[in-house]
Amino acid sequence: MSLSLLQLQEKKPWLDIELENLQVDGSTTITGNLTVNGNFTTNGASIRKTRTLTAEETILTSADFGSIIYLNNSINTMGVILPAVSSCNGMTIKFFMADNASNSVQIICQSGTVILNACSNDGSDVVVNGGSTYITFVESHITTGDYVEISSDGVHFYAVGLCQLHTCLITS
Repeated sequence: MSLSLLQLQEKKPWLDIELENLQVDGSTTITGNLTVNGNFTTNGASIRKTRTLTAEETILTSADFGSIIYLNNSINTMGVILPAVSSCNGMTIKFFMADNASNSVQIICQSGTVILNACSNDGSDVVVNGGSTYITFVESHITTGDYVEISSDGVHFYAVGLCQLHTCLITS
């Protein structure tokens, strides 16, 4: 009788299986924790989720963390609301401006605060600020590719950004 790994673990859930080499052809779903000790290689597939936002207001969840979010606000001023900081412990999300927009984008913390440290390509510090609840990409100062990356320790959001103009990012 031959059993797959899944069948084996269903019969013996206490069994911890370690594989030295695993190759998966096709698709597979992992419904528990996956720990990789060593190198992880993917052949041509994206390992980060991506999403493009165009709505005036978008409420993110902790499931969005780990993603790259492209912000396209060419029509309206945009608000992006982060989930509760405690639900994002150890997680990171990155926001890129997808166009040279003439409208602002605010990234809003609904709980906790954000500590932003950003710089610009013109050599000026943008801002170093603690205790803020908003990060704003300022209208008419945005350049395609400006970005901010936000991480959480479960208490605070920490952000680092890079933009073309030092007047692009502000906090409040």
